[in-house]
Amino acid sequence: MIYIVRKSYVLLKKRFRTVKKKLERMHRFNSWMIGILFYLGTLLLVLRGMNLLVPLEENGLKIIGTAISVFIFLLIAFFYLYRFKSPLLKSPSKIFLLALVVWGTLLTGYGIFSSRISDYSVPAVLAGIVLASFLQGQGALICVVVLGGLLGLIANFRIDIVLSFVVAGGVASLGVSFTHKRTDLLKVGILAGVIGAVFIASWGWLQEWAPEFLLIQSLWMMGSGVISAFLALGILPILENLFGMLTDAKLFELSHLTNPLLINLREKAPGTYQSSLMVANLAEAAAEKIHANPLLVRVGAYYHDIGKIKNPSYFVENDNINGKSKHERINPPLSSLILISHVKEGLQLAQKYRLPREIQEMIKQHHGTTLTSFFYQKAREKDHHNTLKEEDFRYPGPKPESKEAAVLMLADTVEAASRTLENPSPARIRALVEKLLRDKFMDRQLDESQLTFKELLAIEESFIQTLTGTFHTRIEYPAPEKGNGHKPKRKRKGD
Repeated sequence: MIYIVRKSYVLLKKRFRTVKKKLERMHRFNSWMIGILFYLGTLLLVLRGMNLLVPLEENGLKIIGTAISVFIFLLIAFFYLYRFKSPLLKSPSKIFLLALVVWGTLLTGYGIFSSRISDYSVPAVLAGIVLASFLQGQGALICVVVLGGLLGLIANFRIDIVLSFVVAGGVASLGVSFTHKRTDLLKVGILAGVIGAVFIASWGWLQEWAPEFLLIQSLWMMGSGVISAFLALGILPILENLFGMLTDAKLFELSHLTNPLLINLREKAPGTYQSSLMVANLAEAAAEKIHANPLLVRVGAYYHDIGKIKNPSYFVENDNINGKSKHERINPPLSSLILISHVKEGLQLAQKYRLPREIQEMIKQHHGTTLTSFFYQKAREKDHHNTLKEEDFRYPGPKPESKEAAVLMLADTVEAASRTLENPSPARIRALVEKLLRDKFMDRQLDESQLTFKELLAIEESFIQTLTGTFHTRIEYPAPEKGNGHKPKRKRKGD
């Protein structure tokens, strides 16, 4: 029976890998197709905004020049996102979302430029907030700059439109990274609107505008920022659901330990829950060192082992101290299968509770294709016919495909091993961390994670620093006087 189960598992794993490769090829094709449609749609809107479509035959050279300009603008954004390995380029849905933001802003700008409304009321703040919500930091900023350039084409090459849009949208996109809850977006909108208004006022002084006109234009810019912030509060939850968009506000909501899934983990697998908190501390500190997303890593660490809820007593951190391990009553292949299954069961729970796709990917990848070496060695001792296959004792993967997933894998490994340390001196902690990270590297678990050697060394030092602080020992207490019945004892912090 065990042989049949193991064989079926191997066949399913091979089938999964084949299907995954086909889906990856389809994703790349879809990304290219959406990218081409993105360019054509943007070009059409810019041409319409510049009134070059009619009469078509008289504007041939202008159309060609505009097509080249739009292509260069989008190419700059593409190369920037490609250079910094933005996940957007691998997601057709996010490329389409980016296209919608660009098209919507261009259409709104064209409508405003064609009306009696102030030209400075273009929703730059709304564009900046939405872009920063699914593009991290500088990626959103470069898109704001490119979008400002496209609006400048529609506005007949007005540099003031470009600069005011970039200032207000740039402040909004950078400000989103400092928000901790959705209502903070209102503060970002007000700040971006005020800074935009100050810029318009300074521009007006340079152009010698009348005081009344200068005041009106500044108020339009400020009002646009505030209204954009309110619109963002309503739009972002819709985009999160439609496009699976993960925002910092969503991550902060998931980081609350009162989440029902985390409460369930705490009640059914308290050892795993405490272990996850420690992994989160290790991983977050390391992510900050390499400029990854520390909030994403922390939330991923909270949920990475939720699959252990199903069979908590089969995992060492939840073992009954006064009883024997349940693995002593079953054979090693089945023990390995139970351990490996917690990844699949965690993914099912994540889907049931609708956790974001990025968190689901971290759950899948946090063990990579690591070998369950303890049970593999035990099985080899009983395998007299040499029929065991190492791949049957490995997690199905995939290996970590992002820096955040790699940091989580390494933190999980280090935390589990650190619990077995006796007299955890700084030297022993350093030796342990160096060995564990070296083993993961030699096992090629980090090949797809985009980590550099420099970043790996930074992660190593961060783990050593955090663990040393955790296991830091207190000084010995003075020996008590004779006859008090107590012996001197060296205590560890937290005893």
